Amino acid sequence: LPGDFIISIRGRATADMSAETLMSALSEKRELELAIARPFEFLIPSLDIRGGPLGLTLRCKNRGTCIQVKGVSDTGAVATYNASATPERQVKVGDWILAVNATTGSGERLTAVKGVSDT
Repeated sequence: LPGDFIISIRGRATADMSAETLMSALSEKRELELAIARPFEFLIPSLDIRGGPLGLTLRCKNRGTCIQVKGVSDTGAVATYNASATPERQVKVGDWILAVNATTGSGERLTAVKGVSDT
C-alpha cells in the first residue's frame, strides 16, 4: 500500500541501501523475500524543547521524505513525552518522523524546522 516501507530484501536491511541498489534488488528476476512495515501514524501534540535537548538521534536519507529515529535518549523532551504516553504512542528506535510542526517534505527540510536537531 502507499506509505508502506520495504525494510529488508532477502534478509538484507534496506535502511542503508541507495535507491539504485534497492531498485536493482527488486528488479532481479528471481523469487523475492520482502519484509514490509506498515506505518501506524500518531500525532505528538507538543514537545517542550525549551532549555533542553530533543533527545533523539536521527537519520536523514538523501531524497527521503521522512526522518528515521536511530536512538532515543533517557533524557530530553521525547523521554518526558514517552514517560506519560501509552506504549503504542511512544517514540521508539525505528520510527519515522513524517512531519514537524505541520511541515512535510524532505528529511533535510524537516530537520531545518526550528528547534529540531539530532540529540
